[in-house]
Amino acid sequence: MGLLDTILTDLVPQVLGIITNKKAKIRRKTEDYNLTSGVEDRIYQKDHEVTVSPPLEYSLREVDGASIQRGDFKIYVAAKGLKIIPQPNTDTLIRNGLEYRIIWSSPIVSGDDIVIYEMQCRK
Repeated sequence: MGLLDTILTDLVPQVLGIITNKKAKIRRKTEDYNLTSGVEDRIYQKDHEVTVSPPLEYSLREVDGASIQRGDFKIYVAAKGLKIIPQPNTDTLIRNGLEYRIIWSSPIVSGDDIVIYEMQCRK
């Protein structure tokens, strides 16, 4: 086991400890491409229920105005039972009736298993 495995093994329980039973949804929109007309003619959306942590604000030091903007927040999504992989710039997070764009998403693993996704979200 390398240093990274040791760090992740210690980190995962801490991250899981802040996950609440708060439910939210990841909304995935897909477009149907019409081969005859050459245009995307229908948009489908499907909501996937997820368990999330409370949102965590980025520190002022982390906000650079470009990749991380003022008002962005981190949120952790439990991977257990999740049927999709959160896709930045495609999927949105719906929390407390508000919809946020997923800007960035990264899995956190323990051994070979993804246990949680860390995501950056923006209004």
